[in-house]
Amino acid sequence: DVDYIFCLNNTDEHWQAICDLIKPQGKICSIVENEHPLEMGILKSKSATFVWEFMFTKAMYETGDMITQHELLNKVSELLDEGILKTTLNE
Repeated sequence: DVDYIFCLNNTDEHWQAICDLIKPQGKICSIVENEHPLEMGILKSKSATFVWEFMFTKAMYETGDMITQHELLNKVSELLDEGILKTTLNE
């Protein structure tokens, strides 16, 4: 069992495995739209949390923490410039 799951591919296909693997009070995040309704009741007894992440939410809704997206992008830029983050584009 795991504390965190970040779903990057086909939430529908992996939903049952995700629910089986998440620990009680674990956190699940997906960036992938589902085609069918997800059975959220499976998570109730584990008190697990499910959240969506969408990179344009802050800008679309002008949220109070919108500046944090700017700050994060600046940090990523710094890490790229310093060679700490590297592209895998050529691999």
